[in-house]
Amino acid sequence: MPRSITLEDVGLFQMVCYNGGLSHPPGYPLFTMLCQGLLLGPDIYFGHALSAVFAALAVAVFFLVSMNLCGDRQVAWLASLGWSLTTTFWSQAIVIEVYSLAALLFMMNLLLVQWYVMRGEVRLLILAALMFGFQLANHWPLAVLSSPAMLAFVWPARDRLLQHVVRPSNIVGILLALTAGLSPYLYLITVKEPAFAIFGTIDSVPHLLRYVFRLDYTDASGAATPWDKVQFIGFVLYFTLTQLSLAGVPFILAGCLVSVSVLARSASVGLLLMFAGSTVLLVALLNFEYSDLYRAVVKPYPIIAVSAVAFWFALGVRAVGRLLGSRGIIVGPLLLLVIAATEFPRRDRSESSLVESFHRVLLSSLPPDAVLFSRGDNRTGPLGYLHYVKGERPDVMLLDYDNLVFPNRLASAYASDEQHFEAFSRFVERQTRPVFVTAPIISPRIDFGAYVQYNPGGGNGVIFDRALDNFADVMVDLYLNDLVTDDHERYFLFQLLGRFSQQYMAIALGNTGAQLPDYVHERIARLQQTFPGQLITLQYMVPQARDESDRNRLLEMAAIAEQAIPTYATRDSLALFYRLVGDIQNLPPDGPARAEEYYLMSIEQRPEAANQSACALAEMLEQGIAGESAREVLERFESPCGQ
Repeated sequence: MPRSITLEDVGLFQMVCYNGGLSHPPGYPLFTMLCQGLLLGPDIYFGHALSAVFAALAVAVFFLVSMNLCGDRQVAWLASLGWSLTTTFWSQAIVIEVYSLAALLFMMNLLLVQWYVMRGEVRLLILAALMFGFQLANHWPLAVLSSPAMLAFVWPARDRLLQHVVRPSNIVGILLALTAGLSPYLYLITVKEPAFAIFGTIDSVPHLLRYVFRLDYTDASGAATPWDKVQFIGFVLYFTLTQLSLAGVPFILAGCLVSVSVLARSASVGLLLMFAGSTVLLVALLNFEYSDLYRAVVKPYPIIAVSAVAFWFALGVRAVGRLLGSRGIIVGPLLLLVIAATEFPRRDRSESSLVESFHRVLLSSLPPDAVLFSRGDNRTGPLGYLHYVKGERPDVMLLDYDNLVFPNRLASAYASDEQHFEAFSRFVERQTRPVFVTAPIISPRIDFGAYVQYNPGGGNGVIFDRALDNFADVMVDLYLNDLVTDDHERYFLFQLLGRFSQQYMAIALGNTGAQLPDYVHERIARLQQTFPGQLITLQYMVPQARDESDRNRLLEMAAIAEQAIPTYATRDSLALFYRLVGDIQNLPPDGPARAEEYYLMSIEQRPEAANQSACALAEMLEQGIAGESAREVLERFESPCGQ
């Protein structure tokens, strides 16, 4: 379990749970109310521990569910312990998030449905309706997508169910129970001037509905294509089936086949629907581009699906164990022990301190009474936790550039980008305190790598802060030794290395007269060992290339960089890299053939008219030096270059 702040929504949840407020859409009101009542202290460890408690309870209830499914205690133990070791379940059990509670509520609902099928008591049906309402009040998308499984499990009692639900008194009881389960949503509209909230106060029922159904808050990606969806379905199937390592896949597949013969048909169908609901069906409804970042976003979603995977695993292990006779009893425990031992190093986040360490250094490096604008979830969450929850740097005024989360907004969270910038500009123009922004969106500015400082009346420049620069060395070491395993933190590290590389390249290429200190050259050399550093170097140097010797030197650098592309490189970075290589290839004396190849690769990564590779290809077509492939690609754009 991490002992420091991490990424995703961890910082926001800790702020909301400790200081009060509203979680991001759809609001997760049940989780928010529970965590605000149960959180024992401001330290992030207490928030993580709360998820661990929900996860432990979910495993215990799943044991009872498994016993009802097959009546075999060994299978139930293997299934429940196996679920606890799956990648998704483990990752969500150790951070403050809504998914452990979602898993617990689903299992409690399923247990009530099983009891209803076995006992036929109306009160169990009413309790199941209450629990389903709680599911909807915690994470309604997962609840809805998993609900077909409940229909399958209750199918054997369909005649009795029909008799019960046609009685007016039972209908009233079920509806009242469901309404009571949904009642936490009233919390969202009763909180006035929340301490922390994405959009601020929810002041009307229409506003509440927009919030709950996420109409003003989307995870969709504008660059997504049908092929992205196909790739995502393949990814989520592979990711879900390999949750217990590749060694567990044969047992999972065997268990899935065995379940058809050893379980009731309704149970077999129910398990399949549990698996499909939060995997294939969910991904089919999303509009994510297939990138490392969005793959990381999707990974918590199958938390209910992997319970079915764990149960199939247990059935498969039992089937193999019976073939081995008396010795077969040790197969299951031995497999789980091996999986736990081999997977634990990758899943252990107890020493995960990159995010908190960086933001502590960032805050401590600011001058007294500074104003700091954060931008983006990866900055706002950790900074908000350290400043508002832990009380660090109380002299600093911390704001969100996009007017989200923090209460000291300069404009409405619903304002346009232009309005956000206007409000920001008016504020900084009349500000007497030093103003800093975590993104290079102001000018003139002084670049510190981790942030930029507004420099009114001056020009653009660079300042090296010893603490920040030393942390840049730490990040290079983490990158080169592949010590960061969490997908979100890898993305975060990748972006930071790019920002520090921009800072150093700006001073290296802009300082033509004076001699640079040795440490600047040394740090540039270190940053250029990373792909982000190599990419930024090319970005700065390609426009300055003048002759064949420059071209050959840049081609050599590009070849080295191409060999060093990490699997988690972003699409934007790849699109930029291939475009730069195309620009290099376009330099004399070579012909355009290789340039066209790289421009097409760039557009494949970022298929947009604004991609400068589209501009380059359009110019090549006008000159008659581009092929049919370029023409076909450009026909997809109404106006290359976004003009």
